[in-house]
Amino acid sequence: MKHIGLVLLNAVLWPLSFLYFLTVVPITILITRMLGKKKADPLVRWMCRWFARVGGAWVTVEHDEPLDKTRARIIVTNHVSLYDPFVICGAVPITVRGLELESHFSIPIYGALMRAVGNVPVPDERSASGLKRTYRLVKESIDDGINLVVFPEGSRTRDGNLAAFEDGAFRMARQLQVPITPVSVIGSYRWFRTGGRLFRPGRIRIRFHKTIVVHELDRAERDALPDQVHALIASHVNVS
Repeated sequence: MKHIGLVLLNAVLWPLSFLYFLTVVPITILITRMLGKKKADPLVRWMCRWFARVGGAWVTVEHDEPLDKTRARIIVTNHVSLYDPFVICGAVPITVRGLELESHFSIPIYGALMRAVGNVPVPDERSASGLKRTYRLVKESIDDGINLVVFPEGSRTRDGNLAAFEDGAFRMARQLQVPITPVSVIGSYRWFRTGGRLFRPGRIRIRFHKTIVVHELDRAERDALPDQVHALIASHVNVS
């Protein structure tokens, strides 16, 4: 009976989500193009926040230390579903954008939204020129006060547990002298997971851990950083 009730609930939530996306997202794109990324940011965050709520997720934010809104940082976090960028952007009181595979920018409506709000394209096939462009765009965004989200696993989890981290975000933070803030998105796997078809309404917690000033670390500390950050996030999000 519980499963039947969940299926019936999703028969309502899915049409609402599609309707929301097809109406609110184009309006957000238009207003962002008219006002510019900075002025339209409150609207973008509102749109993301309610996109999650329409799917049955209520998101709260926790901090291991007071959030410094005066400096931008690279946010490294776990990756569960396509909803993750909306969940994070809608919940935090700072301007947040993401690094996005370049091929995603050609997805109808979604790609137009990514371009309008200022996500940073990452080439699907790595090259020296593509990497140089990505670094330049990341630096421009950080200098403009935009916090950038990176999913260092490289793909979405299939079992709720954190996969190994790639080194790219940490190397970028070191070379550009940008701080890193580890973030754990807790409860997202239960709510909506990759490969699943049902929303399971509930609470998602976004926990901001202490910010790390990477360029102040010595070489040994920098080398150990990916594993340390991985262990920190895994201790909060792993389901087994």
